[in-house]
Amino acid sequence: MYFAAIAKYGDPQLSGASAATISFRDVMNIWMLMTELGADGIDRGSLIDLVRQAEGRPQFYGHDYTCDGQQIPDLPSICAPQQVIVKRSGDAMVPETEWIDVPQILADTQS
Repeated sequence: MYFAAIAKYGDPQLSGASAATISFRDVMNIWMLMTELGADGIDRGSLIDLVRQAEGRPQFYGHDYTCDGQQIPDLPSICAPQQVIVKRSGDAMVPETEWIDVPQILADTQS
């Protein structure tokens, strides 16, 4: 789906495994939340409340997320601090690493 959207709307020079994947994932996650709320239940407050209730919630092509404001100290808006390094192979992104625990890396560099 991501590569089809890039082919139709994106810059042909855009890397398939760039930061654009994160923005696309965020839009898809918001779409899933809005779908859950339904057309009559969507407003700014209900969407924010649903995000804040997220605990181990699956996301589009990413690690499950929790939005309790505690995932990374001093960065309460980050809900899924795990990252993975990928490489594009055809129309797929192939993980090159296991999930990387960013909070642990930050803790290690601050101690």
